[in-house]
Amino acid sequence: MDIESRHIMERAKHRERFNIRDVCGWMPYLSEQTLRSRLDLLVDNGLLEKHGATRNLYLLSWNPTRTSGV
Repeated sequence: MDIESRHIMERAKHRERFNIRDVCGWMPYLSEQTLRSRLDLLVDNGLLEKHGATRNLYLLSWNPTRTSGV
């Protein structure tokens, strides 16, 4: 896992839920598109959960004890 993905995961551990704007604020030196790509990889690897679409999109850290239907 690259350093940016680790940084995202470290910040995500302390948040119940977050969106792309939050992530852009955590790492303003990377473009939104780059961060979206990193988030997609983390979702594909099962480390984050993606809910909603477009403007209502938010992400959650993977939690095995959470029930579905958040």
